[in-house]
Amino acid sequence: MRCSNADLLCKHPPGSYLDDAKSYIRGHKVSSSLRHFLFGPEVETYLSDAAGKWARLRGLESLIGEGEPRTPERAEELGGLRGWFANQADTGVKELFAPYLNFEKWR
Repeated sequence: MRCSNADLLCKHPPGSYLDDAKSYIRGHKVSSSLRHFLFGPEVETYLSDAAGKWARLRGLESLIGEGEPRTPERAEELGGLRGWFANQADTGVKELFAPYLNFEKWR
């Protein structure tokens, strides 16, 4: 059984580990126009997607840490999310931001 992001966000009381994720996402949604201005819609979409994946990952980890069962579905989803972040740290972010960080073109 897969619980939705809304279920994860509603299940935990204020002050929980997941409450930090909710605050993080809310704070970064406010600045979406700035992200769009600086980098364009592709990066804005990527950052929103990454924040959602991060909240989902932290929510699942929190559920399991609080004693919820580690079902095969949750284990698969955790593996997928962790793999996505590992890939982004390895090459994804570099490829996405490379056009904005190519200082040779600035000369």
